[in-house]
Amino acid sequence: MRQAVGCSLRSAVPSSLLLFVLCHATALPARADSAATPTTTPGAGLFLAQPSNGGPETLHRLRGAMAQLRPKGIVKSMLTGGLSKPSNIATIDGARAEIRSTASPAFYFNLNSGSGGGPTDLMQMVNGDMLPPSARSASEFVLVRLDSRDGRRETEIRQHRGVFEVDKKDMIDCSSERVGDWAYRVSPRTTLSPGEYAFYFGAHGFGGQFWDFGVDAP
Repeated sequence: MRQAVGCSLRSAVPSSLLLFVLCHATALPARADSAATPTTTPGAGLFLAQPSNGGPETLHRLRGAMAQLRPKGIVKSMLTGGLSKPSNIATIDGARAEIRSTASPAFYFNLNSGSGGGPTDLMQMVNGDMLPPSARSASEFVLVRLDSRDGRRETEIRQHRGVFEVDKKDMIDCSSERVGDWAYRVSPRTTLSPGEYAFYFGAHGFGGQFWDFGVDAP
């Protein structure tokens, strides 16, 4: 999804994704390095905190990916007169996330705020560096376990009043602590078993967006 030098934004991304970006184009703070410490403002984004031999945690940026949707249960819904509600399978490419975590991770959400935003900011959101500017709390992002099959990762979602929601069986409960203006530290309340995971944001349609990571067996 990265734009080649000299290409236009419109030609580089799908029209639905471009519309999603334009609808969310408020202020996007400057991009941070992929690693920083919590005592240093990392800029807007979602970061995995990794322990650093007793020193300050190191933050690794998780990059967002737009979900690709595949309908499920449409025929059954038609046969039952709508009693059985259809759903969607939200997928992202690749059987395995690049970023790997311990079984008890912590995450920092530094949300976007302010007004404005130029072409560089828009490209950072398209590339997955930024969080949706409409988000106002880390609680709007849901931690889910993804199933890996056929070279992709997926989870089932349903649309309710214009918002895509994850099946509750796939959700993982998290604690959230506000640590600054528009900044939150989030941790799963249980130890994560080996597998593939992602934070999911499903507001404002378009299938939502994933920020993925994985946990390896010790």
